[in-house]
Amino acid sequence: MTSARNSRLLNFRLVLIDGSLMRLLTLRNPDGVSLPHESIRIGRRFAHALTDAIRRRFDLHTMQLTVLPESASATRCAVHEILHAQPQSRATLSFEKLENIPTSEITEEEREAVERIMKGQETTFGRFGRFGWIDDFMARIGLDIDRNSIRHLNQGFDFCLMTFRDIRGASFWFKAVGEPNLREYAITHLLVRRFPAFLPRIVTSVPEWSGWVAEHVEGMPLDMFLSLNGWTRVLKSLTALQEEAAMSISMIREAGATDCGCAHLKAALDPFIEQMQRAMHAQTSTAVAQLSDDELDQMRAQLVAAITILEDSGIPNSLLHRDIGHGNVIVSPTGAKFLDWAEAGIGHPFLSAEHLLASHECIHPMGGSERQVLRDFYARLWNVHASTRQIELATKSSPAVAALAYGIDTWESSATRSCPEHVWPFLRSIVRRTKRELEAVSGSLA
Repeated sequence: MTSARNSRLLNFRLVLIDGSLMRLLTLRNPDGVSLPHESIRIGRRFAHALTDAIRRRFDLHTMQLTVLPESASATRCAVHEILHAQPQSRATLSFEKLENIPTSEITEEEREAVERIMKGQETTFGRFGRFGWIDDFMARIGLDIDRNSIRHLNQGFDFCLMTFRDIRGASFWFKAVGEPNLREYAITHLLVRRFPAFLPRIVTSVPEWSGWVAEHVEGMPLDMFLSLNGWTRVLKSLTALQEEAAMSISMIREAGATDCGCAHLKAALDPFIEQMQRAMHAQTSTAVAQLSDDELDQMRAQLVAAITILEDSGIPNSLLHRDIGHGNVIVSPTGAKFLDWAEAGIGHPFLSAEHLLASHECIHPMGGSERQVLRDFYARLWNVHASTRQIELATKSSPAVAALAYGIDTWESSATRSCPEHVWPFLRSIVRRTKRELEAVSGSLA
């Protein structure tokens, strides 16, 4: 039991740099000094989990600069900049020069990388792997930030997500993006400009970092709502946004939104099914049966029919949020605000509603009847665009087509990876989900 629990943890050595001393926080022990170690659950964002742990353990606010490349050590090495003065003196803590850290705690390659970071000579970890970048940021945005209020939520190469307050107590978010999500900068600015009721207001931008500061949205994440009320409010806001966005499709496409339209899905269907046939043949697990080539061919024909129903529904293509769950929807007193548009797309609007309902299923797995109520509620909002029969058919077709669209998007994204076969187990599960959705409406799509 203990080993299984530990297998779900990632262990880190922490390099916590005090900029005023240019020294590292260490733990004193009978054998000398050592770096602090911390464990976090697999799946948590490193920056968020580690900064929280450091704050609880040492009463220090830090900013993660980078996680150094894995070495021969059993643990990874996370480098943080301390954002305020050192903690109260403790007998077990000390601040040591980098050269005094024993080789048992840090490899020579890691030591050299940390030294370059401290001297401002390291450029291989992106713009947010640079020591002191937070001071540059504060000077650029023109806000008086309470440094102790900064909470670092995510960090990567040219990527940052954090919250903070100004000295008056107003709360803000800062987000900066790099490849492969660079388009999110242009898409977000376009959507805020065109549809300000549905996104947080941007206070200021840092174009050279592809970053922006947005106001904090008062409200609750959708995944905290147990009743249908919050979900219906979000579906109503989603429909209003999509109806407005349908008139600005060319601009949204030019900003970088992905083509997820019915024509694209049809064009991708044959090569996707062929790939899934290979993926099924490669399955070694016996926990679930493989889908045969004949079953996949039958699915192909059913999916063409389902896509055609959406295509002929009379409902216009519009803006899709392809990552609409996972806390990316805030229910505010004035309606829903939609966050994180890295996965913006253009296609049949029912697909976004289905992705939202898939998030509902993750949160409320026993709520199948509630999801059908929500699905029907959303569909009725589109009655002005299509006949009752067209809406009925589109509603029945969209769960399978949405699952397919998710699978095709995952498959296309994996094509650039060194080993695209790594996603085959996940894609096999998506294909089985698509098959179940088709079976649920078998005979009712004609």
